[in-house]
Amino acid sequence: MGMGMEKDEFVELLLQVMEGKSHWAWPLFTSGQVARERLHVHFEQEYETYVRDFPVLVARAYVQCPVAEVRRELAENIYEEETGGLIAGRPHPELFLEYARGRTLPDNASRCDYRRANLFELPKLYESGAFNITTLMQTLLLFGPDEYPEVLRSLMQVTRDWIFLSSLFTDKRMDVTAQIRDYVRFGEDSQEHISYNTSCMDRFRRVATQLGAKEVIFRDFEISMDLTGYFTYRHHTHIRADTAKTGP
Repeated sequence: MGMGMEKDEFVELLLQVMEGKSHWAWPLFTSGQVARERLHVHFEQEYETYVRDFPVLVARAYVQCPVAEVRRELAENIYEEETGGLIAGRPHPELFLEYARGRTLPDNASRCDYRRANLFELPKLYESGAFNITTLMQTLLLFGPDEYPEVLRSLMQVTRDWIFLSSLFTDKRMDVTAQIRDYVRFGEDSQEHISYNTSCMDRFRRVATQLGAKEVIFRDFEISMDLTGYFTYRHHTHIRADTAKTGP
């Protein structure tokens, strides 16, 4: 039987793990190597993937928490995040948008643009070569082998020079779909599930090339995700596109 651990000791060990985390890109931001005019790309993605919906994340923790004392602290946090009524004076997601008006970004705050759009209709909203693209992991992860070519076509029609994708890839000659049932999110009696797709690297490269990509580079992510003990998963994919040759 394993030895027990005091609460304070566990908290300290957990904090050490958190403090030990580092992202390869962070030194580029803190040292000024990221161009000032490109910072808006980071802020747009940070807002869309984290800041905007953070109050909802805290609220989900609140409704599942069985400890009344902790629920009270979470409720206070939610109120501050959503209203700023305790400290900040404004909702925190709104305050985050002030970065666009700070000295770290161009004076033109319109460089930060947040929109909701159908992924397949991007070419109707933006002209060819409008901007370079960085995607969420879910952009391709939720689309199967019959669907992702159209997603990729839509992205390549509007990209300027490259697309940076984050998804799951395997070097085996197959595409894999895994159905995940999240009991925490849906409950043990629910029949709902989420399908995650792992794409064949060779086929993905061939599809991208046929759509006009000049180069497709796969890079391993620093955190291993060997879900089955058989597949080698790749996360980051860099596509260098020639927009002049990218047709509809």
